[in-house]
This record gives sequence, structure tokens and C-alpha cells, in this order.
Amino acid sequence: MWTIDKRCGFLFPAIQIEQVKAVPIAVIRRRARHDEFSKVVLNARGLVWNAFEAAGIRGGRHAAVYRRAADADGQFDLEVGAEIDATTSSLSCRGLVGL
Repeated sequence: MWTIDKRCGFLFPAIQIEQVKAVPIAVIRRRARHDEFSKVVLNARGLVWNAFEAAGIRGGRHAAVYRRAADADGQFDLEVGAEIDATTSSLSCRGLVGL
């Protein structure tokens, strides 16, 4: 569904806000500068999927959580991973609302 912004006439996807059940994700924590995000996120995502494959677990959607810069060097705290069925897994999971 699309909507037209009456102020500028541009067409935008309609936004819908709703509450959803928390979805557990398996993550790998990393620290990186903004210019390193693409490389670090891809690498960490691969590690999570390798762990899923080794454990015979089927993963869901990818997730990357970026926190604000934690130090003077511009390092961000990242959590990168994928959705997981916590009821059938021995991997450690964190809940994330709204994925």
C-alpha cells in the first residue's frame, strides 16, 4: 500500500505500527567503526549461519543491531545474527522485539 504526501506530492510506502511478539535471535557481538560495518556485519552473519548449519538449525531473518558510538575512536557495539527457534536450539538467544 502506498500513500501520497500532500505537502510534496511524493509517493511513499504506507507505514503501519503494530505490536508483535518478541523474536529470539542468535547473535555475535562485534565492535567496529562505521566504515567497517559492511565487512564486519557480513563476516559475523556468516559465522552465525555456520553455527546454525553445524547444529542442524534452521535460521530465520537476518538481524543487525547497531548501538551508538561508545568511545572516542568511533567504535560502535554491534550484535549481528538471525532469528532462531529457541525451543529447539541449544544456542544462546537474545529477545528482540519487532523484527
